[in-house]
Amino acid sequence: MTRMLLLCFIITSAGAAQTLNRQMMMDSVWESTKLNVAFPEKALIIVRSQVQNLQFDEPNRNLKVEAVGSGDWYVYLTPGTARLKINAAGFQRLELPPINFKRKQTYEMKISALGYASSNRADDNLIDVTFQLSQSGVYASYGNLTPILSKSTLISFKVPKGEYTFHFQKAGYADEKRTISVSAPVQMPVELRAGAGTPPAMKLPGFVVMQSDPPGAEILVNGQRIGATPFQFDLPAGRYQLEVRKPLYHPDLSVFDVRENETKEITRKLRARYGYLTVSCTIAGATVYVDEKLLGTAPMDRRQVESGKHTLRIEAPLYHSMIGSVQIRDGEAERSPSLIC
Repeated sequence: MTRMLLLCFIITSAGAAQTLNRQMMMDSVWESTKLNVAFPEKALIIVRSQVQNLQFDEPNRNLKVEAVGSGDWYVYLTPGTARLKINAAGFQRLELPPINFKRKQTYEMKISALGYASSNRADDNLIDVTFQLSQSGVYASYGNLTPILSKSTLISFKVPKGEYTFHFQKAGYADEKRTISVSAPVQMPVELRAGAGTPPAMKLPGFVVMQSDPPGAEILVNGQRIGATPFQFDLPAGRYQLEVRKPLYHPDLSVFDVRENETKEITRKLRARYGYLTVSCTIAGATVYVDEKLLGTAPMDRRQVESGKHTLRIEAPLYHSMIGSVQIRDGEAERSPSLIC
């Protein structure tokens, strides 16, 4: 006779915090030639951004904010050194460095979204785009991002779904470009032909030393896979978008600048994207599957599982398999399920 297994799930954790997938950055801020005549006792910041519904805060100063047209805000504040904070739905808070704003003066500021495509960049489901080039020492890029010199003939990008135009440039060779609608992994040869091209005007490089906690994280610079931490590489002087990724950790997105002949040390501490699963069972050796992947055998204590909702299946010889679901949250020790036979 086949016996039955009874699963009892005990959920003890509080609600998980919302994950913000994108970041904003201040591209520039400068003094305008225009004076603030509307409220001369205050400083005026004209903020330009395509990020929607910006919200502004300065703990030590009262702000008056006006939305002007599409993508422009007027922010009036008391003169002096201020630490402006900017929020937007779905974005991490942007905290600006201290800036001394002068009475009656007008400032202009540009805020942009940190991302690699025109649409929101998701944490997951980046797609591999790999090019096999006929030459090494090629500058590769897509969109308007800064080209990066590859010493290999194999160049790999990771991008969200969408259409991209990739550029390849090398002195003594004609420029090549490939426009691709990316919806699945792509592998494509690129043949460079001798000719008069337009290699990008590059400054002298700087040297980057990249580390992460934990190590072994994938490094993407301007969407191009550079290597895994710890890693050392050189880049032409300029500004770059950086993403550091590792399974079971939230991706870390940021920007960094490299100056000519500079040695730049960068360390990123990744935030865990896993919790713990404990399975108790009176039948030793029962097999535990999470999302149809074998996790191990019961009993198991505090096994790392990626945060999120998962399907749980437990099987034992001569017993019907039992299926349930479990919610795992960042850093929390879940006691679920408890198996009673």
